[in-house]
Amino acid sequence: MKALFLSVLFLISVTGIAQVSEHANNHNVFTVGSINPSDTSYNDLSFLKKVLNNNQVLLLGEKAHGEGTFTLAKTRMINYLVKNLGYNTIVFESGFFDACYVGKTLKSNNNPDKIYWAAFPYILYNTKEFGALKTWLVKKIKADSVKLCGMDNQLGAISYNMLIPYISTALKKYDFTLDTSSVELIKKYIWQNKGSGNNYFESPSDSIAIYNTLNDMLFFSRKVNNDTDNIVHQSVKNLKALLNQNINAYYSKPMYYQAGERDRQMADNLFWIIRHKLPNDKIIVWTASMHCARNINTLEDVSDTAFYHNYIPMGQILHDSLGDKMFSVSFTASAGYYQTPYMMKDSVEIIS
Repeated sequence: MKALFLSVLFLISVTGIAQVSEHANNHNVFTVGSINPSDTSYNDLSFLKKVLNNNQVLLLGEKAHGEGTFTLAKTRMINYLVKNLGYNTIVFESGFFDACYVGKTLKSNNNPDKIYWAAFPYILYNTKEFGALKTWLVKKIKADSVKLCGMDNQLGAISYNMLIPYISTALKKYDFTLDTSSVELIKKYIWQNKGSGNNYFESPSDSIAIYNTLNDMLFFSRKVNNDTDNIVHQSVKNLKALLNQNINAYYSKPMYYQAGERDRQMADNLFWIIRHKLPNDKIIVWTASMHCARNINTLEDVSDTAFYHNYIPMGQILHDSLGDKMFSVSFTASAGYYQTPYMMKDSVEIIS
């Protein structure tokens, strides 16, 4: 692809579901001359200085995770934003606890290769196109010039083994101890999330016990929530939101219930990151275009009317609070081939 065309619009258009009106003409449309991260001339990205003049949170959306073209384009843009526009916090659509934990430990770990992969979405991590950004980010994080965070309430590899011990240790300082049965119950629930089924909720008594334990953990973890370096309370909130998602799935609630629960928690995680940042910090969020969107209930030509009229994306929640301090950019491709890692066996040609 010779050039990537970015339509800098607040309402994200999800390719294949809705199209930007032709009446938009060339309003706020800029031609980006290169998606090669090695191209550091950046003259073609200079328009972003004006567009993002008042920005604090920039959402970089993509139609599908793991697409090489999008990854290269985002990598080059992130390099420019950090170097020239003062952005210093990168938030991925990866586990909140996992990315925050890795972001802290990278600074003191002499062999980060064994842990830092867990901070990134697994669908990106092993792609060739993501390699340069991984290397660059690790150097920046260790030099304390870039912060790394996650916003997803879904669990990553570190959470499965370390989340409950981490929370338990923190709460002991405030006279709250998880009993052995509660620990085992929550561990069982967490590991169940690594599988594909939701049969755990066939036991109402266990489900109620998990819910009550999480509520107790939320109550006591508020005591440590004022510590600006503490992620305990927010991590428990993520577990509870994930429990709600799984209950909705088990009882076959509409997809907008399940998706909406996740987006609400991702937005809440971003608000937590904003509250705990320094005054001059500027945040880049790597996520899917649908999570960046707002006003999707106004779309008419959609495949699932009930979903689009009821689902409230993270972008809508953020905009309702941040207004023009939040901005969204969506990446899409008009030619070539695509293949999503781990989900598609063969490449498919993009139909223009």
